[in-house]
Amino acid sequence: MKELEELSLRHRNNYKTEVLKFYKYIEGLDDLNHLKHLIGFHLAPSICKIKVGSLINLKNSKKDLASTWSTYKDEIAKFFNIDFIELKNDDDALLLYFYNADELISRVNNRQISSYLTTIGYEKNENINYYLKKLQENCKCSIPSEVGIFLDYPLSDVIDFESNSKECKYCGYWKCYNDVKGAKNLCRLYDMTKMNYINKIMN
Repeated sequence: MKELEELSLRHRNNYKTEVLKFYKYIEGLDDLNHLKHLIGFHLAPSICKIKVGSLINLKNSKKDLASTWSTYKDEIAKFFNIDFIELKNDDDALLLYFYNADELISRVNNRQISSYLTTIGYEKNENINYYLKKLQENCKCSIPSEVGIFLDYPLSDVIDFESNSKECKYCGYWKCYNDVKGAKNLCRLYDMTKMNYINKIMN
């Protein structure tokens, strides 16, 4: 067990080092390529179809990301062959949700997930745009707990996060309250797709 923990720690440290190098690299690119590679990195698990959707929060700093996105958003989405919706557009930040439409509609129509969504105000609907607009509406004040459903997190963890009645056992891409081993394996898989994207761009 200790050897596995040490291996996991080395993995995370190596991952963080490579990510920092990647961020430094894209800082030197023009606004469009900087944004494209930033999005590609965060979307990697969804591009590889192992994750239904991904959230990206764009904030203007040295790069004018919001304006670049506004100009090239359709081109970028087409490049990655993925759909998107702007969940929130404030003066200082832009919250984007990218998703694989077929996988998302299949997920929200899952019996258990559909039942959960019904309890928090969603209606059953065959049109994926209904669910996206409802999520967008719920994001106006703060990010709702059900966003975890759209990010492909386990339903049990989404429910436990919302109720705040259990102790978190592991925190990776989400707070895990139940299947720690499964969560760790999935987080490593997400990391692997992102590392593959970094290697593709930088090598």
